[in-house]
Amino acid sequence: MLKLSYDISKYSFGDLLRSCFKTENLEKIHMNLDNEYFVPTGTSGLGNDTNSHYHKMFYDKLNNDWPEFLQTYTDFIKEVVMGYMKVDKLVYQSKPSFRIQYPRGKAVTTWHYDSDENHKHPEWEINIQVALTEMKGDLCTWVETVPGLKDYKPMEMSPGEFYIFNGNKCTHGNRPNNTDKTRVSFDFRVIPHERYNDGFKNISATKKQKFLIGSYYDVIMKEEGK
Repeated sequence: MLKLSYDISKYSFGDLLRSCFKTENLEKIHMNLDNEYFVPTGTSGLGNDTNSHYHKMFYDKLNNDWPEFLQTYTDFIKEVVMGYMKVDKLVYQSKPSFRIQYPRGKAVTTWHYDSDENHKHPEWEINIQVALTEMKGDLCTWVETVPGLKDYKPMEMSPGEFYIFNGNKCTHGNRPNNTDKTRVSFDFRVIPHERYNDGFKNISATKKQKFLIGSYYDVIMKEEGK
């Protein structure tokens, strides 16, 4: 796990979400819901942990017409992530996974690693998680440091920070949110282009997309001279 920082004035994900949700405080969006949002725990909750009112608002806007977010997202990958990884060509998750952890709830329903039998992601993926609200204690993701070690450590961070970690092989998840705040974040996966496998046949557990460029992934290249 490695925690890094980004410029929230340049990569203004929080402002874009506040505008989308018409709120000044992402940590309090649960107060606008008519009912508490819960999903089944374990594998029975797969695909249902992204169906709340605010999840739908986010994805409806993202999947229709939200060029400001997508441009900020690809700029972040090209200028920040690729700069750190020192690669010229990168395969990346074309649309990020949006996470909301409401009070008394979880952001994801299973402790898992992405290439396990339920999620079936290809190997070589590298995970990146970006904080849009405070992520501390019950509000953060917990990850083992070595696959199979189960020594779960918290990825604590604030807006303007992100983690790069091995979610493909290291088991990770979250605890029930025992606070009065909502956690908002997004995450995505990247693969160095030379390790991308265009013969991989599995599909994603939630969106039912093929793990291929043009479906789950897109590809981005570093601009010449930069």
